[in-house]
Amino acid sequence: MNSVLNPKITMLTTRSSNHIAGRVVLNGREWVVEPFEIAKGASLVREKTS
Repeated sequence: MNSVLNPKITMLTTRSSNHIAGRVVLNGREWVVEPFEIAKGASLVREKTS
C-alpha cells in the first residue's frame, strides 16, 4: 500500500470503545469502512520496516 496518497478520515462513528466504522479518502476517492471490532490490546503503533 505504498502508493496511497493523502489518506484522510472524513467520518468516524463508534458504538463502543472497540467497534468503529466510517469513511476514508484514499487517492481522491471516498470509501466506506464497514463496522469492525478492534482486538483487545491492539495498538496503533506501526512497526518500522526497512
